[in-house]
Amino acid sequence: MKYSPLLAALILFFRIFIVLKLLLLFLQTSLYPEKYDVSSLTWWIYLLIFDIWVLTQIPAPEEKSDSDE
Repeated sequence: MKYSPLLAALILFFRIFIVLKLLLLFLQTSLYPEKYDVSSLTWWIYLLIFDIWVLTQIPAPEEKSDSDE
């Protein structure tokens, strides 16, 4: 099964977005705990866990070398 470059770029974009959002929320929670509580952070952590689960469900692409063709 071969993945399209668009799908790979989309998955990479979402991963980078989620990680940056988590880092920003960790920073905001530590600097301004009265304005940004931990409950706003947990939703993004659940989304990250869901992303990891989805990526484990997608089968890995098969590697084909030139000698196999």
